Amino acid sequence: MQKRTLLILALAALSLPTFAGMQATGWAWINDDGDAATATSVAEQDTTPIELVTERVIRLRVRFDNMRDAAKSTTGLKYFTELPASNIDGANAALIDLGPDAFFDWASSAFVSDGTTIESRDIIFNSLVLTDFQATFVNGIFVSSAQPFSVPAYSSSEIEYCIKPTSSNAGGIFYFLPGSSDVEIYPQASNLETFPTLTFSVPTTMKTAKSSDVSVATNEGSIKLSSLSNGTVKVAIVNALGQTVKFASEETADGQLTIATNSLAQGLYIVQINGVTSKKVIIK
Repeated sequence: MQKRTLLILALAALSLPTFAGMQATGWAWINDDGDAATATSVAEQDTTPIELVTERVIRLRVRFDNMRDAAKSTTGLKYFTELPASNIDGANAALIDLGPDAFFDWASSAFVSDGTTIESRDIIFNSLVLTDFQATFVNGIFVSSAQPFSVPAYSSSEIEYCIKPTSSNAGGIFYFLPGSSDVEIYPQASNLETFPTLTFSVPTTMKTAKSSDVSVATNEGSIKLSSLSNGTVKVAIVNALGQTVKFASEETADGQLTIATNSLAQGLYIVQINGVTSKKVIIK
């Protein structure tokens, strides 16, 4: 009798979902050129990454389907720089909060106020898991700051996030996910959920000279760059694991820039200049 009870409990456990969150099942990049209903789309929904070449305001509309029997929170928006090899939720340690010292920060829209209630823009439900779909729609909000929003049980909703690249952003590919462990994306062959993707490219007017022209020298406690183009130069120092460990964004009237490295461990680093020129250096 005891063995039979244990078998029944085991089978029941296998039949339950292995995750407790709701799904981010669709998204679209939106221009900041109108209100929540009239603003134009940057590209096709859910499948097309976008590229920015200026530090302009951009909006991201995300569809959420909550197929659980309790309300789930979306909280804010986060990003990461390496595409994960497996499923991810908003509690993943690789996710980075938006902020003035990060690559992206919250931005005020010229057309929509923070916290404004918004209706659906018919964001495409993009999942092969049909049970994720929830037909009952609940109005969402427009957010220009980190704030929670709860999607009721067995409902869908849409949140529109308003963000912009910061002066610390030296360029690259970025993937986004609403924060909180309640929200998940499953980018696998078994379904079609994908991460909102954005490429930020440094404007042509900010690009440095050719790689062969730029000189990088390491001194005790600093790195000195020479033969840079005049104007604003953004420098990212990347360690051997591909992690950006230091930023600098300064004007270079004489084509030179010195960056302190006292806080960095010894080892090999890549110096990325405006996301275009890369130089290897060894900090001793």
